[in-house]
Amino acid sequence: MRVAPVRRSRPADQKPKADRVRAVVAVAPPEGTPFHAELDLAELDDRRKPSGVWVGRGMSLSRSHLTFRSRRMCYQGRELLVLVHLVDDRPAPLFGRVRSCEYDAEGLYRTVLELAAMPLDPEVQAWIRERDVRSAAPAGTGTARG
Repeated sequence: MRVAPVRRSRPADQKPKADRVRAVVAVAPPEGTPFHAELDLAELDDRRKPSGVWVGRGMSLSRSHLTFRSRRMCYQGRELLVLVHLVDDRPAPLFGRVRSCEYDAEGLYRTVLELAAMPLDPEVQAWIRERDVRSAAPAGTGTARG
């Protein structure tokens, strides 16, 4: 005589463990390379013009995401312009949408930015040029060879 296995019913609101794990992995950004550069940040308003600038510090960088810490909280879905200040080089501009922002510690928020193509709006390009110290230098101060 064979005995049928006993199936336990689970509540309707409880998903199997594998489904819960897949859901967490789908939400978590990919692991990035440690990245500790100083950043200038600006949020785009409804007219796609950059707002006031604040400073942040990079934490990690991947092909699709930038994670940084700053004193300002950013709402999910907002668009940000980022200027990455590199040593001995011009600042590198990045653009993305806020994927998540949560309080980290010591008055700082940890923000994950999903990177996207840089908008070609004239206001955005002007914002980048204004913060590029090397392009604002007088013409006679370069190291051009002649």
